[in-house]
Amino acid sequence: MVDRPIIFSAAMVCALLAGCKMQTRRLATSPLRRVKAGDRLYVREHWRVSSAQNAVAPRDLPKESSVEFIADGLGYLEGKHRQGMHIPRWASRLPLIVGNVKIEPLVGINDANAIDEGIGVAQDAPSYRRYFVSLGGETFISAHPAECYARLWSSLHNTDGQCWSDNPGVVALIFRVEHGNIDTLYPNLRNARA
Repeated sequence: MVDRPIIFSAAMVCALLAGCKMQTRRLATSPLRRVKAGDRLYVREHWRVSSAQNAVAPRDLPKESSVEFIADGLGYLEGKHRQGMHIPRWASRLPLIVGNVKIEPLVGINDANAIDEGIGVAQDAPSYRRYFVSLGGETFISAHPAECYARLWSSLHNTDGQCWSDNPGVVALIFRVEHGNIDTLYPNLRNARA
């Protein structure tokens, strides 16, 4: 069992918190290709601390510092916005327990997997459903969750070899979400520092 960090956007953190996101796909060239069933991932997300700590490097922040997560949209702390890659492990709040790992072509995603990726239901009626994905300031709506996921992927990956039309290989991680800090939930199981 290995612990690894994983970065998510604010929209995907919201989907994790709501229990709507149970899968993620990353390029097969990503370090996450080494993840195995039973491994734990701790989510790195955009965050801030108080403005009095703006000059303090993340590694030097005391563990008792108040942390605000940008995905929560609260705005009670007025410190500078910090990137998810810099959040200390002690401040993470969402461990993901990996249940299955698959390597597959990107465009092989089906509608059920797209929904498990966090694609939202826009309208639910007895005869049809509409799905959506938020892309920055815009929302894309479709009758097909996989089409929404294709738009999401394309908004994040526009480099040659990574585009939807390139159909790169991806590692699909299927997980369950837990709430709390990874080291608090599993104090005796810390075996890798990422």
